[in-house]
Amino acid sequence: MEDRLIRRCEVLRRTGLSATALDRLERSGRFPIKVTIGPRAVAWAGSEVNAWIDARKAERKLHDPHLHQVNGGFYSVIRPRMCQS
Repeated sequence: MEDRLIRRCEVLRRTGLSATALDRLERSGRFPIKVTIGPRAVAWAGSEVNAWIDARKAERKLHDPHLHQVNGGFYSVIRPRMCQS
């Protein structure tokens, strides 16, 4: 379990969220709350961010009947559509 604090850019990188989406999720109580580490600096507990990511993965497994587990990962049995030019 990771218990170091991670800064905003690392949170965005790990989650794939935009800055706006992160702010909205945090304000609505659906994302871990940041920790003030200085007068103009905040960070998030890495373990809490990892738990949030794991919970998203677990939700995906429960709600998508097309996902099948292969070698520890989950894959869709539906072929993705190719982009149209």
